[in-house]
Parts: sequence; structure tokens; C-alpha cells
Amino acid sequence: MECVRCSVVPPSLPAAPSSILAFTAVPHIGSAIRKLALDAGLTVDVQPHGLIALTVPDDAWRPFLAAVEASTSVTERQSVRFAVADPSVTDAMAVAQLVFSARTAEEWCAGATSQWVRDAIVESRLFSQYQPIVDVRTGQPYGFESLLRARLEDGTVVTARSIIDGARRLDLLFQLDQHARLCAVRGAVNGLGTRRLFVNFLPTVIYNPEHCLATTMAALKQSGLRPDQVVFEVVESEQIVDRAHLVRILDYYRGHGFGVALDDVGAGYSSLNLLSELKPDLVKLDMELVQAAPGDALRTGILEAFVQFTERFGIGLIAEGVEDAETVERLRACGITLMQGYHFGRPGELAPQARDAAASAA
Repeated sequence: MECVRCSVVPPSLPAAPSSILAFTAVPHIGSAIRKLALDAGLTVDVQPHGLIALTVPDDAWRPFLAAVEASTSVTERQSVRFAVADPSVTDAMAVAQLVFSARTAEEWCAGATSQWVRDAIVESRLFSQYQPIVDVRTGQPYGFESLLRARLEDGTVVTARSIIDGARRLDLLFQLDQHARLCAVRGAVNGLGTRRLFVNFLPTVIYNPEHCLATTMAALKQSGLRPDQVVFEVVESEQIVDRAHLVRILDYYRGHGFGVALDDVGAGYSSLNLLSELKPDLVKLDMELVQAAPGDALRTGILEAFVQFTERFGIGLIAEGVEDAETVERLRACGITLMQGYHFGRPGELAPQARDAAASAA
């Protein structure tokens, strides 16, 4: 059964409404909205029961939203609802239902700056680029990490962090995460060969693995990739609150034969504690450890300890953020053999022959 929360994208908000009904139960927020509306050139009509009718001149809506965002907090914006007024709706109960089912001011403000994320999802302008993870003992790719990208209408390519930030503001992380996983799988079908595919996912948006991952599982089955070729990589692990829930997700993946990995694992207690609880198949080292200055005995000691720890428990170790030959040699001296970074190749389309040649040359 497909997860509706993950697959349905809400309709876009109007770019330039002419008439808006605003409502908030917080008096001082209502006063602030009225003042900001007047300052932006809107006509304000205070109505009974806390309703505020706003008439919006041409080209005034976006400046008004910008002023709302600059002058209020996220919590305050979430306490206000903006509904596109419908002149045909006059019954008091119907008006109340219209307002209470409307989007919050925070959603409207987010839409004004991040609507491109929704458009990229709906218009299939999300895609994946792939960066090699190289086994330096052979110079060949061990696998590829799929990295999310969006292509804007003007052709500009936007990277994952901006996409995720925009989706978070629009409350579209569920939908984005599903589409990102599908892009990762579909884009790798013709170029992965026998290597492994690392697919990022946000555990906080998967509430029921059986439902939320159904579409991804179907795409993997259709792709012909073997389960043991696919590694699901937890991102934003530092934001995980419900670790028991994450264990259930990882157990679901493992139960289907997939590998699991943790990203950005550092030297702190929280990282080590997370490793002991989750028991991943692979971990990626925090770049601060990888890019330590030559001669930094403390960080070198930490790296060596990580190698010993992961070897003891059968966990694969990947160093990411490797940008030069000197770092390669320093990491190899610590016992690390799987590496990722610009030294081996930038993210791009998955073309096996070209990728293998680039990795060998490095």
C-alpha cells in the first residue's frame, strides 16, 4: 500500500490573490498583521470573531508576505491563517470552515520563497548526480553516493541542502524524500554495474516503513538491482530523537537484504552511542576528522581508534571529503581504504567507463 502522505503534493498557493481573509486567536498578532497590511498598501477591514479582510492591490502581496516574515517568528506565523476569500461564501459557519482549513501565514511566506521546490517535485525536475566512493587499494569505485539535485526553470541546478531547506519550510519533506529515493534508484539502473548504490534518506519522515517505503521497494524491484548492492544512508542523524523508531526502519531495510550506513559520524559520545545502538554496516566519518591538519596527533589517534573500533565490530569505514593526495596517504596510514571526495571525482552522471577511468587515475 502506497503512503498517501508521501505521494500527494498539496496544490500551490496563489501567487497574487486579490482578497484574503486572515484569522488569528492571538490579539497582538492580529494587530501586527493589520499594521503590516496597511504599511504594504493593503485595505484592511476588521470583522467580527477575529477575522480580518484584506484587499490586495496588484504587486502588493509579495511585499506584504516579506514584511510578515521579517517582523514575526515562525511560531507567530503558524498562529495566523490566510484564506483566499470567496465572495460566494457568506454563511458564517462556511466562512469559519474556509478559514480554519486554510494555510498558515508561515506556509504562505514559505511559498513565496520556496515554491520552486514544489514545482521541481511536481514537474519532475528532480534528479540525481553520483559521486564515487573509491577503494584506494584498487583505485576502482566501491560504489556511488546518489546526491539530490533540482533543475530550475532557467536551467540552474540547485544542490540538496537548499532543496531540503525549502521542502522543510513547505512541509514537503515526506514527498521530497520519496522522490529523492526514486531518482537515486532510477538514475543508477544503467550505469551502476556491480558496484553499490548509496541512497540517502531522512528517517524523521518515515513513520511506517511498510507504507512509506512501498514505492521505493517497487522501484528497486523493477530496477533489477540486487538488494545487497543498495545501501540506505541515514542523513541528519544528529537530529534523531526517536532512536527506537530508526532501529525499526533499519531493521526493515536489513530484513529485505539492503545495507545501512550512518553519515557524518564524529568523535563525540553521541556518535559512538549511536553506533552501538544502530549497528550499521558502514559509517562515514565526519569531514572535520578527515580533513585534520597534517601532524594533528590527536585527530590521527581518533582516526586510528575508529578503524580499530569498526574493524572489531565488522563495520565498514568510509572517509568523505578527501580532496588531495596527501590526505589519501594520511588516511591509508591509519588503515582507511574506502574514500570519497573531489580528489576522486565530483558528482555527475553515472557513466561507468568514464568513472572507472577517473578513479583509477586518482
